[in-house]
Amino acid sequence: MAEGTDVSEECLACDLIVGKAPLPGGNVLRTESWVVEHCVGPLGLGTVVVKPARHVVHVAKLTAQESSELAAPAARGRRPHTCGGHHRRRHATGQCRNPS
Repeated sequence: MAEGTDVSEECLACDLIVGKAPLPGGNVLRTESWVVEHCVGPLGLGTVVVKPARHVVHVAKLTAQESSELAAPAARGRRPHTCGGHHRRRHATGQCRNPS
């Protein structure tokens, strides 16, 4: 499929969004234009990826709405907490017992 369509049949990022490829931990957050999900690559537990909800190859091809929403998922994913933060991986995976 061409860039800018909903999904591409040759794209791992698109396959993860539509459930064609396994995504351990699932989506962390989804807005109308963006998806935040756990990384499936070698970066390890707690690493997340922020990507458009549709197939986009170049940042210049983002719509005005996508551009305006870009900061929202990143800001929500970095909420401050008061448990001491000595186990950040547990926050990224939702395993902290005191994630205030």
